[in-house]
Amino acid sequence: MRIPPDSRIVCKYSPRALPVPFAGEKRFRAVSQLADRNFGRYDRIESFHSEMKGSDPAIRKLCGLIVPIVLMICALLPAGAAASEESGGASEPAPDVKIVAGGSPLIADDPVIVADDRLFVPIAPLAERFGGTVEWNGETQTATLRTAHHDLVEFAIDMPVVRFNENEYAMDVAPFIHNERTYVPLRHAAEFLHTRVEWDAETNTAFLEEVPLYAIGEGESLAGVAERFGTTLRLLMERNGLSSTLLNPGFLLKIVIPEVMAENSARMEETAPGYGEDLLLLAKIIAIEAGYEPYEGKLAVGSVIMNRVASERFPGTIREVIFQPGQFPPATSGKLEDIEPDEESLRAAEAVLNGENNVEGALYFYNPAVSKGAFWKTRSLVKEIGHHRFVK
Repeated sequence: MRIPPDSRIVCKYSPRALPVPFAGEKRFRAVSQLADRNFGRYDRIESFHSEMKGSDPAIRKLCGLIVPIVLMICALLPAGAAASEESGGASEPAPDVKIVAGGSPLIADDPVIVADDRLFVPIAPLAERFGGTVEWNGETQTATLRTAHHDLVEFAIDMPVVRFNENEYAMDVAPFIHNERTYVPLRHAAEFLHTRVEWDAETNTAFLEEVPLYAIGEGESLAGVAERFGTTLRLLMERNGLSSTLLNPGFLLKIVIPEVMAENSARMEETAPGYGEDLLLLAKIIAIEAGYEPYEGKLAVGSVIMNRVASERFPGTIREVIFQPGQFPPATSGKLEDIEPDEESLRAAEAVLNGENNVEGALYFYNPAVSKGAFWKTRSLVKEIGHHRFVK
């Protein structure tokens, strides 16, 4: 069930009804971010309600779920300063701050604004300087930036969430309107334009440098490129919208990883330590053990590993299960380090990390055409997929 795009979240202590853009799959995170940004903490919160057009019972039920969450966030988080006078809080034009791109001033007619320790600039001149365009949607109060590299970046007024293509990332500040201009955080927007931002405190100047795309070399791996530029394989793939690590020489990569992407990834790592490493390890072992199997077979191999992690009979982490002596020869022989997982193996690895399991209880798998020992005759069959039997 989706929240209608014209919905408004209303707090008794906020004079404005704030739009809820990007309605749907990530509504809980969006609402919690909105609470942090616009409502702050109040000693006494007497009422909070959602004002929506229509009276769909399903929507009312959803609101009943959202309200307690937002109330709890409002009560626990420190008060947040809004980003502009129009947004209900303090902002400050900074005439002494200069933005330089390619040796010339970026903005001539509109002031740079400092809010919440961030530099804000109008989105249009920033986009135009680096070959992008901006579209404004008055109904959703959303500015969509189309970059020169064919990405879509959406900023919504008063919403500390940025949408990059199909993914959303929490920001520490929110865009706002000032003098009928849409202001966005400079660093966040510039980095999505594949531009590096350097701040010179002595001269109060932000220098913007457009970074060329990087061409994959002959024999160069995507993991090697990630290491070369100080990022992770997962972030590099996410930045470029890749589902496979197998790329042809000459493929052009975006190598500027926006701060908001890295910070969101770090928060995920704090919540689920080792997620990125586990994803890659799982994808690699799946690719080796079931590379020629259908997707369901790949998913089943990943499920066996996760079943082992959950079993008292095996080690308690993905790495320990994979590298347990005598279990997965490619891991202990060194072959695992060299393999680049394919698209389906990555997808299967992510699926099992997110809880999918198509061979519940199975702790082993084998190819009956290759393995014929007596041990396998003592196992109970859970499922047969492709060339493998999955047993417990």
